[in-house]
Amino acid sequence: MKKILSIFILIGFVIFNACDPMEDIYDEIDANEDPVTSAFEYTLTSDDYELIAELIEDVDKADSLIAQHIESFQYFNDEYTVQDYMPLFLNNQYPWLGPKSAVKMTYNYSGEMSEDLTVYTGAEEYMFVAADYDSVGTEVGITEFFYSDFNPDLFVADILENSITGATVGDIYSINYEYSDVTPLIVETPYATIFEEDFKSATAYETVDINGWTQYAEAGTETWEGREFDDNLYAQFSAYSTGEASNIGWFITPAIDLTAYSSGFLNFVSKDGYSNGNPLTVLISTDYTGTGDPNSSTWVDLSPTIADEAPSNGYGSWTESGDVD
Repeated sequence: MKKILSIFILIGFVIFNACDPMEDIYDEIDANEDPVTSAFEYTLTSDDYELIAELIEDVDKADSLIAQHIESFQYFNDEYTVQDYMPLFLNNQYPWLGPKSAVKMTYNYSGEMSEDLTVYTGAEEYMFVAADYDSVGTEVGITEFFYSDFNPDLFVADILENSITGATVGDIYSINYEYSDVTPLIVETPYATIFEEDFKSATAYETVDINGWTQYAEAGTETWEGREFDDNLYAQFSAYSTGEASNIGWFITPAIDLTAYSSGFLNFVSKDGYSNGNPLTVLISTDYTGTGDPNSSTWVDLSPTIADEAPSNGYGSWTESGDVD
């Protein structure tokens, strides 16, 4: 049963045991060069319990469960005592009061914590980490907090399924994550260009060396060549009039060093003409030496958006690949 009790506090004297952060509070009081001496009575309100909870979390995030309990139920008990946490409130509200000031505090008290509540307050805690926010999306990953556009109720269950291992039915966890009522303004930082090729230095119909790219004819004799048409410069592969049953040509960039970057993206445009569709594949390798048969190395298909709908007697439109990871 909740009871209303009063406690007489003489400010400036340590009349009860407090947690370590209280030492700083007393130091602040003692250091006041022009202290005010006063005596008064005060009864804690609903807003005061909420403020005390905020002050507790400011001192130590690990005490968030204690703060939530005091804010929700608006009382102290034998485990969360008024002696432990009242100095936080007094120092916040009356920082000018010096030694020999006194206040008679009236507050709610509910005795021992119920067994049901003890189960929850003793629950194992899980604090969201950067990877958890990243899994929601770029915006939440950048800010590392949820907000109105990203309701945590829609994501928390999936995140916990991946982040907490070994949990069984009946286990209770205290889940802590950051949430803001303010929608953040996210300004994208321009990407640095690591490698680019516009083929401006390639000679039209050049087939041997295009800016250091590597050519390899896997089937047939055709290779890639530099082209210019309608003020567009590009590289082209064509099997037109070869008379060969199959033409497969590799066109490989010089090595690109990504060791200084946490991520990278590729984008390009492509066009298809007079083909049976899907003629291009884009791959990446980390073990190709730059010479010889590329099939002897390991390649991963990046699966970008590629032009694949060529008209039967002409060329399609330039197609953007989008940013490919």
